[in-house]
This record gives sequence, structure tokens and C-alpha cells, in this order.
Amino acid sequence: MKLIVPRPEEENRLFAFIGPFQPLVWLLIFISIFPVIGAMTFFTWLYKHLHWNNDASRGNNSIRWFTTISSSHMIYVINTLTNQGGREAFDRLSFRVLTGVWVLCAMVLVNCYTGIVTSSLTTPKMKPTINSFEDLAASKDIRIVLRSDTSMGDQILRATSGVYKVFGDQARRYPNQLVDNPFKLTTALQTGRYAYPYELPLLKI
Repeated sequence: MKLIVPRPEEENRLFAFIGPFQPLVWLLIFISIFPVIGAMTFFTWLYKHLHWNNDASRGNNSIRWFTTISSSHMIYVINTLTNQGGREAFDRLSFRVLTGVWVLCAMVLVNCYTGIVTSSLTTPKMKPTINSFEDLAASKDIRIVLRSDTSMGDQILRATSGVYKVFGDQARRYPNQLVDNPFKLTTALQTGRYAYPYELPLLKI
């Protein structure tokens, strides 16, 4: 018993920009941004705090200063992730170590992401091929089409168990999957949405 199946189509690459990383990885990258910004803001506050002597002016401008510095660090972190670059003015070793670790991680992520996206866009990825009746039963895109005037179609429609019963129930549920002449069968197969089972003729010697 054989199957006539449509030629495998190329998978949709509309959302290829999301594919390189799994959702959990995207979530972890998003979460990691906030501790990095918080640590950079803390180091900046610490360095500035060591040089502040006027408590009154520090209290009056603390909220505005915190907002400005946090926004600046956020822009720097996002620019690094998007491969835009940027600069930070502090020359303290601890701050440089923190930004260096972040830049290194961002460089690895950006290069991995770019490489995977480039390869996925240049190399076509085909949908899985249907090689058996089990593959056809599990497929969501391809359905079976039967000729009701053949022994093969009658056998599937009369089946009471197994994969044949699945096909029979499917054909009864969707009447357009039952045809009674080869012209309708050809029309259905040309749509690329149906597979047709048939038996090889026995050769008498």
C-alpha cells in the first residue's frame, strides 16, 4: 500500500527573528537587564556619594539624579544588546568590570542570534515529510482523500480500529474528502492539501 502525498512546503519564516532563542531564554535576557541597570546605578551612586559634601543639595536632587542616571544606563544596556554601542564615563575598576562582563555577554548573545537568524533565512527549512499512514494521521495540514468506488476506500471506511478508522471518521466528517471519480481526485490532489492511498496491482506470473 502506497501514498501519494504533496511535495513538502517550506516553513513560514515570518517569525524567524524569534526562533533563535526559546521563550525562556528571551525571558531570562529581559530579566537580566534590570539587575545590570540596578548594579550600574548603585556603583554610580556610590562613586558620586563619596564626593558629595552638601547633604541639602543631594536630597533635593536625588530623585531627578536617580532617574537621569538610570535612564542613561538603560539606554547603554539596550544599545549594547542591539549592537549600537555606547560609552560610560566612569573609570573605576569595579564599574569597568561590571560593564565589561555585560558587554562580553551581550557580544556572545548578539553574535549567536545574528548567526542563527542568517542561517535560517538563507537555508530553506522544509516541513516534515509524510512517509507513513501514522505521519498522515498526525499531520494538521494534510488530510486523506478517498475514492469511495475502490476497494481501498471501502476498506478504510469500514475499518473499526487503528489508523484506518481515524481516516474513515475523518472522511465521513468532511464529505469533500470522498470522491467517486479520478477527475475529482486529481483536482483534490492538485490543491496540495490531500494525500491519496492506493494499492499496487498484483502481477501474475
